[in-house]
Amino acid sequence: MPRKTLHRSDEDRILSGVLGGLGEYFKVDPNILRILAVVLLIVLPIPMVVLYLAAAFLIPRKGKRPVAANLDLSEHKQLIIGFVLFILGSFFTPYFAGTLFSLAAPYGFFIFLNGIIGAILIIVGAVLMIPPLRKI
Repeated sequence: MPRKTLHRSDEDRILSGVLGGLGEYFKVDPNILRILAVVLLIVLPIPMVVLYLAAAFLIPRKGKRPVAANLDLSEHKQLIIGFVLFILGSFFTPYFAGTLFSLAAPYGFFIFLNGIIGAILIIVGAVLMIPPLRKI
């Protein structure tokens, strides 16, 4: 009996094939995993992005070594910059900043401004991360 191994999918992929590979491994429809991932991304954005990126770097493609095994940071500058902007933006959102600035901004303007800055950083970070993830 052949041994079952976890690998990123080459056929059923949207970004880097992580959820397609998990679907193949666990014999679950990858679309169900994608829906679950989007829900978790909305609820817990930072842990989901960190987990997805870790999986993209640690789970290999079929017949290849993991990206982390021969990681050259100069090759992945855009991905790293996008990740840092995403993390910084998530700290500016009202979810995190609301409790920090609620006393300093009784009228809520600073909370609103932090939310706008956070949303812009998150969007720019996501836009920067998507192309490199599709190439990994």
